[in-house]
Amino acid sequence: LKREFADFNFPRLPGKKLFTLSEQQLDQRRRGLEQYLEKVCAVRVIGESEIIQEFLAAGDLDEAEGSSEVELKVLLPDKSLCIVTICRSDNTDAVYKAVVSK
Repeated sequence: LKREFADFNFPRLPGKKLFTLSEQQLDQRRRGLEQYLEKVCAVRVIGESEIIQEFLAAGDLDEAEGSSEVELKVLLPDKSLCIVTICRSDNTDAVYKAVVSK
C-alpha cells in the first residue's frame, strides 16, 4: 500500500507481540487493526483500490474454504531453517508444536 499510495500519510499499525496474547490484548489489537483499516479505507481512492479489495476478500475466501495452509520458514537458534506447513489461522502454540515435531 505504501508503495502504491506514496503520497498518503498512513497511520501507525497497532504494536505486535511475539508471544501469545491474552484475550484482552487480542481484543485490543483486533480493535486497533479495525480502526487502522477504517482510517485507510476512508480515503476513497485507497478503499476502492484493487489491492485493498483483494486483501479484504482474501479473509472471506479463507472462511469459505476453511483455513488455508501456508508454508512458514522458522529460523532456529542454531541458525538452521525449519520449514513447516500450518493453517493460516494457527497460533504460535501450533507453530511451536509443528517445529518441535520435525
